[in-house]
Amino acid sequence: MAGNISPSRRESGRSPPLGRRQFGRMVAATLATAPFVGPGLTDQDLPADFAIEDGHHYRQASPEPNTGFAVFNGRRPWWDTYRRAGGPQVLGYPVSLPYARDGLAVQAFSHGAIQSPFQGVNLAPANVLEWLDAAGHTRWLHEQRQVPMPLDADANADARLAWMTDDAIRDVYFGNPAPARFLAWSRTQALRRFGLPMSQPQRFGQTIVQRFQRGVLERNVDSRTVRERPVGQLLVELGLVTKDRTTPVSSMDALLEAAGRTIHERLTAAVRTRIRSEPGTWAVWAANSGTNRPLVAIEPDRNMRTLSVWKVLLLREAFRQRSAGLLSFDELLTMDETVVERADPPISLEPGQQIDVGTALEHAISVSDNASAILLGDRVGYQNIDFDLRREGLQVTTINVNEPFTTARETADVLERILGLRPGVWQPTLTEIRAMRELLLSERRTNRIPRWLPQHWVAHKTGDFPDATNDAGVVYTAMGPVTVVVLVDRTPNRDRTADAIADVARMIVNAINPPTFEAESPLG
Repeated sequence: MAGNISPSRRESGRSPPLGRRQFGRMVAATLATAPFVGPGLTDQDLPADFAIEDGHHYRQASPEPNTGFAVFNGRRPWWDTYRRAGGPQVLGYPVSLPYARDGLAVQAFSHGAIQSPFQGVNLAPANVLEWLDAAGHTRWLHEQRQVPMPLDADANADARLAWMTDDAIRDVYFGNPAPARFLAWSRTQALRRFGLPMSQPQRFGQTIVQRFQRGVLERNVDSRTVRERPVGQLLVELGLVTKDRTTPVSSMDALLEAAGRTIHERLTAAVRTRIRSEPGTWAVWAANSGTNRPLVAIEPDRNMRTLSVWKVLLLREAFRQRSAGLLSFDELLTMDETVVERADPPISLEPGQQIDVGTALEHAISVSDNASAILLGDRVGYQNIDFDLRREGLQVTTINVNEPFTTARETADVLERILGLRPGVWQPTLTEIRAMRELLLSERRTNRIPRWLPQHWVAHKTGDFPDATNDAGVVYTAMGPVTVVVLVDRTPNRDRTADAIADVARMIVNAINPPTFEAESPLG
């Protein structure tokens, strides 16, 4: 049932290792081939953050213009640990380079810090507030920053967790900080993020504040909106980071140095090697979801047949129309002969039989039922889908023609909007995002992107035709979601192509989701 379908008519190994390419510093002419570096680049053209070799450079928290701090894997996997902890959405941006402190190696971020024994490589979140107390800043924090004084440090974990008597603060403490990024957020992750409470909630004027080992949460007395204080920045402000490690580096120099040595160049080369001997026309796009900088980009803007991947557009349009009050998922649809004529067999419904919108959508996504999809497409209107695509800025993707087309890049864009990983003109609610994600997670054909990734959730949609095979999805890894789109046309062997797609997906995910080097205890 996963065959190709037009809304208007029926449509007639093992991954190689990723070696490093040691290019050294690149000259300006060579920079033109980099994904976002070109000749004549000025400081004003610098992106806010960008990939470097085995890491990332961030300008957002730098105290000086056109400079920033890097997070990268060296002797210790700072970059891997930072991403696994939630990256900027949880720890904020780096405010220092790695530095030595009391037998530890530390890197500070605006909302926390990561530490490692100086002679080891295992990394763990740092108890920043305890460090500030040990350095003699307890009274200053209380008087100047309205941070509660610490209570009995010998109280056990259960007793300290019971200090969270403010409902709003407790909800944020245990809550998922990025629901679109993390499918679930456990008690262990909450403990790892904030540590144990060090005080009960205390009122300072119109603000309620609670102190934790690794953070400070506050809210106004007349609001349930909770804010997190940038406690990592206090390490810099109060001199707990040596001055030379708080001096940012030139972002221009970092960008030039990275040319030809980022994961994009290395991973794209590896994927090209894997598919070089494969038949068919390939288009591949992979990226950390929500970003415009690819991990892999091979013919990402080539016009390709959507096959059954067009049904993700139907998914989005159905939810959009329901949110606008134009469609009810309880509405009954009646199968007719015109739908039967346009759908590839087998036909799930006979003419005259009825199905509600919600069930039709489930069948269209989970088992790629073409009759249900066309019946629902007729109801929502293919012209409405195309109109909304143009409104969202997509230029190629269309289904209001005999042969639906898309590109790998635009398919990734649509998926990320559906899953709340990219903003759009229509912004689904968190409830709608979760419902659409559950449908994409229910896709039953798993012989492509999910095949070698059983430890990861994959929200995806496949498509097939006798001479074509597609898969497009988001893989939820410990490092965050990764969008992978592989569209293959004119292939004489779909099974072989499916195997190659599975290998490509595994290569991409394994390259960005390495083994863990972190302390097992959430409390370090």
